[in-house]
Amino acid sequence: MGTLAVSLVEKAVELGATVAGLTSVGELRASPSHDGVSILETDEDGDAVLVLGLHHPPSQPELDLFYGRGGTDGNRILMRINKGLIAWLSAGSGTGARDLPYYTEHGGVFLKDAAVLSGLGVVGANNLVIVPGYGPYIRFRGLLVNARLPSAGRIEYSPCEECDRPCLAACPAGAFPDGSYKREMCLSNMRDSSRKGAEYLVMDSSLFKSNLEVSFCRECELAC
Repeated sequence: MGTLAVSLVEKAVELGATVAGLTSVGELRASPSHDGVSILETDEDGDAVLVLGLHHPPSQPELDLFYGRGGTDGNRILMRINKGLIAWLSAGSGTGARDLPYYTEHGGVFLKDAAVLSGLGVVGANNLVIVPGYGPYIRFRGLLVNARLPSAGRIEYSPCEECDRPCLAACPAGAFPDGSYKREMCLSNMRDSSRKGAEYLVMDSSLFKSNLEVSFCRECELAC
């Protein structure tokens, strides 16, 4: 891995990230989730995407509480880290970079694919990224870096191979009816926790323009 790539990953951890890894725009565009989806506002397939991961242990549920316009506390920490990295890159090497929005319709990327391609973990049976040493208790955010940096690549890791998969049975929405993940069933269990008996939520970028307080279901994660 090149000097800037190594220093960038190390700086991300120094600023508070639990893990960090690199992939490229071209690799992301070729990944399964991005097939046919327009991502990023760059024509440079060689530009790099730094994926930051922050540990969200079960003992700190406040990191995952969603507050509409403010997102989650964990996401705000990741955004602050990206802000520090942007300033560090500009001052040290004149390299441009920008924080990537969470949703693809606003120019973001699918973070599960990005985390896997940057060597941070693998997608487990519960459809969550499983990171060695941290399990599924990691939240991600991306940083677009205007430089060609070497990608970490996928890792060899099979955490679910010999597991009896309690995550599938724990799902209150029955989102794994045949052992595979059904997104619509999963999202049906997300509610606005600030209002008793609230309507089910539509999980898209409109949430960030709302004043909702959301406690996301994490049963499959907590059972892992």
